[in-house]
Amino acid sequence: MELEERLAAIRARMDETIERIAEAICAGDSPVAAQRVLRALAGELAKEFQQDQAADGFHSCRQGAP
Repeated sequence: MELEERLAAIRARMDETIERIAEAICAGDSPVAAQRVLRALAGELAKEFQQDQAADGFHSCRQGAP
């Protein structure tokens, strides 16, 4: 799966999770489980960005090499 597709999939799951959190709050329930899922998804998104940046940095260094 390409980076953009992975990022879009993570963002879609985050949006769904945010909806679940809002629904739980409106229903007077605890959204703790959904909040944990959202935190994990945010970490996954950050990891994807870091890996992409590291790969870009590697390619940038290689392009300037003799």
